[in-house]
Amino acid sequence: AIRYIDEHLKEYLSAKKIAAFTNVNKDYLSTLFKKETGTAMMVYIQKRRSEEACELLKNTGLSIKDIAKKFQFSSASHFASVFKKHFRITPIEYRKKEFR
Repeated sequence: AIRYIDEHLKEYLSAKKIAAFTNVNKDYLSTLFKKETGTAMMVYIQKRRSEEACELLKNTGLSIKDIAKKFQFSSASHFASVFKKHFRITPIEYRKKEFR
């Protein structure tokens, strides 16, 4: 499941879709994922997407909105909120910090 998630971060992901790939019931997969990793599957997905977004923030001039779209966030503000939850700074602050 983790490998599938990591390889498909820019695509729409749901517990149902991941469960279908792994041939496991989605409720069981969610429970097992949390037990094995210590984090909920969707939280893991958001964190990995935020980590990958860091590379785009550092290495491209893409707008926050475009980066949010690339990683399936519903909006730039949702992306910023999730990003800040994981890194304690906004994507804009992160980008500015990287270019000092």
